[in-house]
Amino acid sequence: MTIFINLLPYITLLLLAFFVPFLTGRKFHITFLFFILFIFAGFRDEVGWDYFNYLLTMEDVGWRIANTEFLMRQLELFCYNHGTPRLFFVVTSFLTVLCYFMTIAKESRNPSASIIAFLCFPVLFLSSLVTIRFSLAVAIVFLSYHFLSNKRYLWYLVLLVAAFFVHKAALFAVFTMPFLVLHISFNLRTNLVILFLSYLFGILFNSFTFFSSIDFTFLNEFGFEDITQGIETYMVESSRGFSRTPYLYALVDIIILLSYNGKAKQNGDDPLGLYITMFNIGCSITFLFTFNPTFASRIGQFFLCFFVLIVPYLKRGSVQQVVIYSILIFVYVYQLVLPGFHPDFIGRVNCWLPYRMNFAL
Repeated sequence: MTIFINLLPYITLLLLAFFVPFLTGRKFHITFLFFILFIFAGFRDEVGWDYFNYLLTMEDVGWRIANTEFLMRQLELFCYNHGTPRLFFVVTSFLTVLCYFMTIAKESRNPSASIIAFLCFPVLFLSSLVTIRFSLAVAIVFLSYHFLSNKRYLWYLVLLVAAFFVHKAALFAVFTMPFLVLHISFNLRTNLVILFLSYLFGILFNSFTFFSSIDFTFLNEFGFEDITQGIETYMVESSRGFSRTPYLYALVDIIILLSYNGKAKQNGDDPLGLYITMFNIGCSITFLFTFNPTFASRIGQFFLCFFVLIVPYLKRGSVQQVVIYSILIFVYVYQLVLPGFHPDFIGRVNCWLPYRMNFAL
């Protein structure tokens, strides 16, 4: 009974995402759900693995401020100087949700479906409560796609740079550039081959440790120490605790690939082929780097986020839509009840439960 009560805020959020679009107009429901998700995330209290780290850092100007990127450092110092440490979560949540919703409003053929995908898919909304800076960087990069698709190249580059000054891992977004700039999309066979080979090579790489011994001395000599240190951190992290998430991604990926066999390659102005290829590359990356889940997530998430633009193409009432939505709902709840140890959350199921709210800054 306790776990059900703890889940109520999140279940309410899910129900709103499903039913608000049926009760209101398109523009209103996007705006309404934006504010609901923003308030839910921005005014959370003691929710998210890194919550206490950031809170304590801005209360006493801890070591983390000096080690964060330029834009985040300015926000953290502002919160410290004005005695409003919780403002950090308000601002980062607002920007993260805003970037996704702006892209969804402009690029999605069915925003309500995209919002449900954003809420439920593992590396998106719930992840933004945990990996705060990185999730914001991914959101900014995702928004940059809208400007690229409309040939506003300057804004595209400006947002990429801004994402880098939010989190250094945004450097990995360069891997998305060839696909997005050149509108690369693969057919069904090519996508399946890429996924299968990534699985095989992932098993092979998992047997070696040569990735952890890559020498960045050459780059360090040119003043890139800050960047290479961040990359090395992801390279050498342990793979303990790696979940079966890649298999979930692969299941969803294969369902999508088989459902859109005829559209797996982009046709004219229809971007579906590009979205499918991006998501497939993201799934493949999670397999390829199974030896290091953090590194896989840091690269893969820039591709996986395009899932929110694929879901709207599912035919209403089709078997594929029912299966994908069922998986999303299951995964959403499963994430919330999955036990997870953290020294700041002793005695709790994980960092999400129970949910608390605090409007004090």
